[in-house]
Amino acid sequence: MKNGPLLATLIAGSLLRAATAIPQGKPGPKPSPSPAAPAGSLVDALALKALKARSIGPAVMGGRVADVALDPKDSATFYVALGTGGLVKTADNGSTTPEAEPARNRLGMSVSDITPQLRQQYSIGDNLNGVVVTNVKDVSPAGEANISEGDVISEVKGQRVTSVDQFRRIVDGLKSGDYVRMYVTSSNRGGRPFASYRILQVP
Repeated sequence: MKNGPLLATLIAGSLLRAATAIPQGKPGPKPSPSPAAPAGSLVDALALKALKARSIGPAVMGGRVADVALDPKDSATFYVALGTGGLVKTADNGSTTPEAEPARNRLGMSVSDITPQLRQQYSIGDNLNGVVVTNVKDVSPAGEANISEGDVISEVKGQRVTSVDQFRRIVDGLKSGDYVRMYVTSSNRGGRPFASYRILQVP
């Protein structure tokens, strides 16, 4: 046959291609699977970049925070009650904290005009004038300054004080973080009056 050599070549080529298509030996290792994603969602770095730091109010605090109350009608308004007895209000999401009550209520003490009854009750001398302390909270600026019930305050910020009205007028002019110096006389210490200056910080 004239076409015998050509036919033999075609058959040999087909057998060679079929042989090379059959895998020889053991199959190669399978590619390792990609590691599984950790459980839970991770915080996106772009989301963190969008956050901006801002002030949450003054850094000076006059005592521990006792409670926080939010205004249900305005999310930017909330109140902070201090352990010293003070109350602070903010209406701009903490950027500023104007006082919600006068400074005298945040010092942690109550004062009264000196009446004959109180003068006798606290053994206050006839020549001692001012306002008498009738109550003191232990955890308060007054308590920390060692002011006690029965003490007489006769001077505030260098001004003589002879009535509760004078005391309130001077103290209520103070702001949160201000320091105030008071001249205090204690009449019940060893039977002899003891006077000294006390420094208080307004919460």
